[in-house]
Amino acid sequence: MSDRKKSKVWLHFTVVNSEKAKCDISKHFSTLNENETTSQHQQSQSARTTIDEAVAGPSSAPDVRHHDSTTKISLQSQLAEVPTLKLAQTKMSAFSVRLASVSRTKMLNEMVLNIILQDRQPFSVVEDNGFRALIAVLDPSYQLPSRTTFSRDLLNKKYDDVVLRVKSLLNEAEYITQLTLGHHVLLKITWQ
Repeated sequence: MSDRKKSKVWLHFTVVNSEKAKCDISKHFSTLNENETTSQHQQSQSARTTIDEAVAGPSSAPDVRHHDSTTKISLQSQLAEVPTLKLAQTKMSAFSVRLASVSRTKMLNEMVLNIILQDRQPFSVVEDNGFRALIAVLDPSYQLPSRTTFSRDLLNKKYDDVVLRVKSLLNEAEYITQLTLGHHVLLKITWQ
């Protein structure tokens, strides 16, 4: 690289040798290529913004357009006191949760309905904060339906399934015994 520095960005780089320069802010090394001033400027600006926000918040970032040697020394002394920040790219999975598959959703809906029916819970249990938190911890991808969905749609489907199952069992039975005790009806079904 020639002795003539074409950009203000070089105020923030220290030449290590004829091939490399070190950013005074981020401490990253960069190859010396006269066509890379833009990328070095972007690296310098990105690191400065991150460090300044970490030190004093986003509103107090220094104006990097007008630096003199005093400002540079002051900035370097401030940076010496800042702990090293390790920046890593955030994965896309951190921004969204993939929804459960259709088959898994059906299975979980049926399991929640079974809890409601077997434990004689009100349908409103699916709106309780504790229940919703439990479901979110167990499977964050599962969207818990409303109590209306459980009481109207899923319960009617469960009822139809049970009626079909009982009819099938009755058609296969060899003997059926019915015993009535007051308002209770007991059935005994015998198969071969």
